[in-house]
Amino acid sequence: MSVKLAVLKSGEDVVADIKEARDKETKQAIWYVFKNPVRVELVPTKVKELLNEDQQSPNEDNQRELFFSPWIPLSAENEVIVPMDWVVTVVEPHEQVLKSYTERVGVEAVDPEVV
Repeated sequence: MSVKLAVLKSGEDVVADIKEARDKETKQAIWYVFKNPVRVELVPTKVKELLNEDQQSPNEDNQRELFFSPWIPLSAENEVIVPMDWVVTVVEPHEQVLKSYTERVGVEAVDPEVV
C-alpha cells in the first residue's frame, strides 16, 4: 500500500492508497487509481482558554484541526480512476495525516512505495 496525498486541479487535497496505471506496451503512466480516497482539510477551531486573574475575557486562539470527508460521497466505489492531468502533485502525507487516515479507513500503513 502506498498512502499518498494528492493535490488536484480543483484545489482539493485527497489522501488515498494511490497507484499509477501504466500502458503495457509503452510503460507510460496513463492514469492514477485512488483506493479509499478521502478529502482532507484543515478547518479552523476556536479554543477558549480559562479566565485567569489578569484577564477580563477569554482569549480565543484560532487553531486548525484535520477534517476528513468522503471524496465522492455518493459513490459506492472504493477505487476511483483519476486522469493524470487532474493531479497537480502527489506527495508523502504528514505523519499525523497518515495516522488519522489509517485509523479512519481501517488499513495498516506499510513502508511507502514510489508512485
